[in-house]
Order: sequence, then structure tokens, then C-alpha cells
Amino acid sequence: MASLKLVDVTKVFGEGTNEVVALNRVNFESRQGELTLILGPSGSGKSTLLTIIGGLQSPTSGEVYVNGQLVDVKDVKSSDFFRLNQVGFVLQSHSLVPFLTVKKQFELADRVKKQNNLQTEQFNHYLQILGIDQLLDKYPNQLSGGQSQRVAIARAIYTNPDFILADEPTAALDSDRVKKVGELFKQIAASEDKAVVIVTHDLRLEQFADHVYHIEDGAITQTK
Repeated sequence: MASLKLVDVTKVFGEGTNEVVALNRVNFESRQGELTLILGPSGSGKSTLLTIIGGLQSPTSGEVYVNGQLVDVKDVKSSDFFRLNQVGFVLQSHSLVPFLTVKKQFELADRVKKQNNLQTEQFNHYLQILGIDQLLDKYPNQLSGGQSQRVAIARAIYTNPDFILADEPTAALDSDRVKKVGELFKQIAASEDKAVVIVTHDLRLEQFADHVYHIEDGAITQTK
């Protein structure tokens, strides 16, 4: 069973009087087939935690394990392989390429990762659930914030990763769309055997989670 595990992870920025403890001895686990929610207010350490889980930055102390293997972000080759082949990110900034249509965003993913992407029929089903199947010829500047967010979700799903990590994926969505996105993430976790981790302050997603953690001032507790 695929899993992501953090053991006593601390992240400190700055030194001396400028020192900020973003994460304080965090212990966390997300397993294949489950949707795990990390709830917390702005500035609580959610985004920092997600980037460490996804191998984008290393902890000041503590350890990160993927499928029982220690992840060393300083080993550039192995950490790049991990992010490319096993992780799908949904970032707040959406990170869509401005001069590519929605369809070509996915074609670009094909060029970067040549194997194991979702089959067309299955992916089209997800596009319909997200309500973006009619937007394939649009450019990012022709999309609303909510549409861009849903395209970013689709792009993360498309590469068929073992782990899907989402940072505030419903921030620009109304309640009806939040329900559909929450159901979709839960369906993907269960039926596709993915480990899905969402960091958010959106309490509307709590009903879809298998496990819930709360983070505040860098300290985390599991509540479900």
C-alpha cells in the first residue's frame, strides 16, 4: 500500500530574532485509497507542510518517507523522479501555461511524462464531472478563477500519480462545485487507489475525508 509519512518534522525559517517555526515536530501519514484533509487558518503552516510532503523543500529536522523509503530532497535526481512520476500538485496559483489552451496543457503533460497517463475515456469522464469539457479550446486568460482551479485539478489527475497534493483546491468554488470536487477527490482516492492530501481552510470538504488533521501555529493534531 502506497503511503506518505512524516516523522517529527520541523521547519524553521530565518535565524535569531528573525526565526520563525513554521512546523513543529509534525507527525502525519496519508495512505493509498484514502482522502486526508489538513485543516487550518491562513499562516498555520499548511502550504509549508504540503511542499515538504511533495518533496519541494526539505525539513529542518525530521524525516519524510514514501512507501517506507526515506526521501532526501537534497538528492536532486531521486527527488525530481519522485515529483514527476508519483506526485500530482494542485497549487493555489493554478500554474497554467498562459499561451497554451486547456487541451494543450494536457498535451504538454504528455511530453513531460510519456507513460502511464490516464486513458482518454476515463479522463473525459473526469472533465465532465469538473464541468470543463467544453473549455478545451480556451486560453487561461479566458477562464474564471474557478475554471482555472478546476483545470489545475484535472491536470494533476491526468498524470495518474500515486499521490495527489492539493493546496486550497476549492477556494474559488461555490458550494455546489465544492461538493462535486470533494466527491471526485474521494472517488479517485477509493477507486483509483490514490493517496489524496488536501490542505485547506474550507470546512465544506470535511465530510468527504477519511482522515482529518488540524494544524495551527505549526502544530498538528489528528481529529478523525
